[in-house]
Amino acid sequence: MAACFRTLALAALAVLAASAPQAQSIAGAEAAAQAYADAISAQDWAAAAALTDSTDLARLAELFDVIAAFGEEGADLFGMDGAESPQDAFVALMEFVSGQPMMGDVFGSISMDLIGSVAESDTLVHVLGRTQTRMLGSDVSGIEVTTARWDGTRWVVKLKEEMEGMITAMEAAFANPALLEGFGDMPPPPPSDPKKER
Repeated sequence: MAACFRTLALAALAVLAASAPQAQSIAGAEAAAQAYADAISAQDWAAAAALTDSTDLARLAELFDVIAAFGEEGADLFGMDGAESPQDAFVALMEFVSGQPMMGDVFGSISMDLIGSVAESDTLVHVLGRTQTRMLGSDVSGIEVTTARWDGTRWVVKLKEEMEGMITAMEAAFANPALLEGFGDMPPPPPSDPKKER
């Protein structure tokens, strides 16, 4: 009987030992997601860049290279002229976006309350949180999923998948300017009715 209890105790300890690293990993992923949300709210773009997955930052920098090759106007528009690293490119983009009308207030009022997390693997965790912000004087609330990846030394936050889609589309557009023809043009006015003009 004693041997049986000892076996059960050892088995329980083995389960706890196996689950502890995973729990600690999830806590680290959640902490990274919270720190990222806090950096966004403070509009501390350098801190946000430091928390962002370097592979995603490099991908974003590729888009900036495409824009810069298309013309100086694009580089000046995003304020990225002179960006020396992917982190600099991220900061330039976020400064440009937050500098648009109302966007500074939107970013500055962002807060996130952690709900929970789902571990897709040992190195990829999806953190679920309820975000709140103010837009046009109204409170806006929603559910946000932040993905954190273990890069071998720490948890880093990945850019949204929608960002990758936008990057791909913009790269295609800048590589083929014909795709942009007519973009932003006002539609022609509807034909006038001669009967109403009488």
